[in-house]
Amino acid sequence: MLEENEVLIYKTEPSYNHLYKNSREFRNNYLDKLLDCIEPGNTIVIKPNFVKEHHQYKPGEWDYVITHPAVIGIVLSEVVKRLRNKGEVYIVDAPQTDSDYDLIMKETHLPRIIENIQKKTDVPIYCYDLREERWFYKEGIIVKRKKLPGDPKGYVSVNLGDKSEFYGKINKDFYGADYDMNETRRYHN
Repeated sequence: MLEENEVLIYKTEPSYNHLYKNSREFRNNYLDKLLDCIEPGNTIVIKPNFVKEHHQYKPGEWDYVITHPAVIGIVLSEVVKRLRNKGEVYIVDAPQTDSDYDLIMKETHLPRIIENIQKKTDVPIYCYDLREERWFYKEGIIVKRKKLPGDPKGYVSVNLGDKSEFYGKINKDFYGADYDMNETRRYHN
């Protein structure tokens, strides 16, 4: 079981240590309020916002296109503590279709962070790329599509009806990054 103030990322990547100087303030002022609803036995989904493995014009820089792994680690540590060895955690995302998910994992050291936290709990922690395809571009044109496993739990359509923010709005320009534009438009109109 994780100790009350234990944070495990510093063991995996020393350059993240500066982020932990204020981690107690972050937990006390923000995270505790957000995670108060977690109870042992819950299934928790963490969506970290993996956009791309690096900035489009600065290939060596990724800090501003991926939620920092130190933040993910703090959130994961706190979630696991609140689950008290009962429940499960899914870290899932669907980055841009042209993103290299393996490189995102490598750059963030997220597998090591998860491994270190997993050693301290019986709560299973899963990490998945939910995309169904990865696209490869050359000079702005898709030259290859690679089929990916997608969500191992499958997909579900949800109709929000008049509860949707799109309800009653007619727009033919709605589309998603990895979706059939016609299908998206049909549902949003």
